[in-house]
Amino acid sequence: AKIKFVVSSSTRATDGVVLSEMYIVNNNVAPVMSTSFGFCETASPSTSQFYASLWQQAATQGISVIVASGDGGSAGCDSPSAAPAKRGFSVNGEASTPYNVAVGGTQFNEGGADSVYWNATNSIQNRSSAKVYIPELVWNESGSAGLWSSGGGVSVVHTTPSWQTGYGVPAVDPGTADQHHRYVPDVSLTAAGHDGYVIQQRGSLFIASGTSASAPAFAGIMGIVNQVTNQANGNPNPRLYALASQVPTSFHDITSGTNAVPCAADSPNCVDGIMTGYSAGPGYDLTTGWGSIDAYVFAHAWATSTVPPPPNTGPPSPPNPPAPNASLTASTYHVFPAFADGTVSDGSYFRSTLMISNPSSSSTNTCTLQLRGLTVPGFAQTPYQLQPNGFVIAPTPATQSLKTGYATLQCTSNVEAQLLYTYYSSNGTKLAEAAVFSSPPSSKVQILADTREGAQIGIGIANDSDVQNTYIISVDDGSGTVAGTVKGTLGPRTSIARYLSELMTLPPNYVGRVTVSPATGTGTSSIIGLRYSGTVFATIPETIQP
Repeated sequence: AKIKFVVSSSTRATDGVVLSEMYIVNNNVAPVMSTSFGFCETASPSTSQFYASLWQQAATQGISVIVASGDGGSAGCDSPSAAPAKRGFSVNGEASTPYNVAVGGTQFNEGGADSVYWNATNSIQNRSSAKVYIPELVWNESGSAGLWSSGGGVSVVHTTPSWQTGYGVPAVDPGTADQHHRYVPDVSLTAAGHDGYVIQQRGSLFIASGTSASAPAFAGIMGIVNQVTNQANGNPNPRLYALASQVPTSFHDITSGTNAVPCAADSPNCVDGIMTGYSAGPGYDLTTGWGSIDAYVFAHAWATSTVPPPPNTGPPSPPNPPAPNASLTASTYHVFPAFADGTVSDGSYFRSTLMISNPSSSSTNTCTLQLRGLTVPGFAQTPYQLQPNGFVIAPTPATQSLKTGYATLQCTSNVEAQLLYTYYSSNGTKLAEAAVFSSPPSSKVQILADTREGAQIGIGIANDSDVQNTYIISVDDGSGTVAGTVKGTLGPRTSIARYLSELMTLPPNYVGRVTVSPATGTGTSSIIGLRYSGTVFATIPETIQP
């Protein structure tokens, strides 16, 4: 991908930023456009309409417009560098149109457990240091020095677009009975100075932060999406919101924090010196949207969305998908759902599906999925035909629970498989979903143990072999202090699923790591970890060690 930086001088009539934005759209400069500027929406409705028209033109041409949601929290009309806020709730007018993606901010929530989440030195192979996914909360570094926090709230100009639906999206504007407007942001990425972006300029290193950094970061992800899909994608939001319902593991749901900021006494929406703003919660919220992005899942799940893709109005980019997360190294593989289909006492229920993708860019692949010896029905093609870089979603019927068995996936060549667990309310509303990537055979697997905010940690182990295996499960704080150790045995082709609290007693608000090591046996295994908080659960990424 190439980055084109467009600069224009201001004239007496028009700001240089506006001239640059118009130039990019009118000349169709690139299929993805990122801008980190804004204005007070309530101060100039006519300017809001101008940007709606410009971004609509861009979307029609196939350009994805990515806009920073702003750095003033819920006070979008106040300068983020000048506290306290004085102008009440508001949003960035460039970001609030129906034709762009508004990108908010998150910040790391490592809680001082640095060694759990990243190494002190970078990897020689790829210069990375992160061990596992680092928990996040709403970016909010506001205080006496500024309002620095994730911009989010409700437009007063644009009504709710038809695509802006999903779990957590407000049914009506907060504080009203029957008003419906555009809500921002749509997604978020890290934006805090606490975990800023290191930028080199003229031989020196600088730290950049704010949604002015998270917006271009998401634009880069959309560039990857364009490469994977081999086309320009226009306004991403219709498909982005569809992914939030169909493959919510494309996002890291942010459920902690607010974009409240300090405010001047007697100013609009100010109570006791605080403009409370909005809080994070399950699903969509007005602080981080759908949360941060799992770039790998997001890019590869994009093609499975049922929303029709936009017309390819620009020259395609050559496909260049990201490196696979987990690849099945044999043509036959046993898929164990550690948390199976079933019904809970209150009528809510779990279901599972299997997403199978072909990593080859040149050859087709044929797969057959069997459930305890029975071919799984419910899909138009059996066996499944996977085109180069193609995907299929194989449903697990409610009438055939995987609880006591396993599914056999047999393919003509290697594939990538992602097991999805979905939790529904008794009336069929999707409450949450998590993905499970089975680990390749390994001598040791580690996952994060984070029980803050009352969360439960679940772990599942499957013995994918014809011989008995014995495993040791230990929990430590990352520096060698062990909190608990248990030993268990698994028979051939069997699996177990337990909460850590069933296996050992951990201190309150514990942050550490779970290590699963084989004690005896020669079989291969699949190990997963899930973090539960109420009805919300998420996959805990693994690290594989020799």
